[in-house]
Amino acid sequence: GDFAGMAAQITDEHIAAFATESSWDGLADALALKYGDLATRIVLYNALTNPERVERYGEVARRLRC
Repeated sequence: GDFAGMAAQITDEHIAAFATESSWDGLADALALKYGDLATRIVLYNALTNPERVERYGEVARRLRC
């Protein structure tokens, strides 16, 4: 339950190991670079909570399919 203590232990390097950090314009390229040889599908779980995000992730998906 010590979320503040836990958060203090997490570095930017930890986040980078598990997350893909990018601008919207570079996200398709960043995902392809990180997962292109490993994954055939990528699920973006937080895409459905916001209509603008749905549209933006849709564009990322279209770029990844090409």
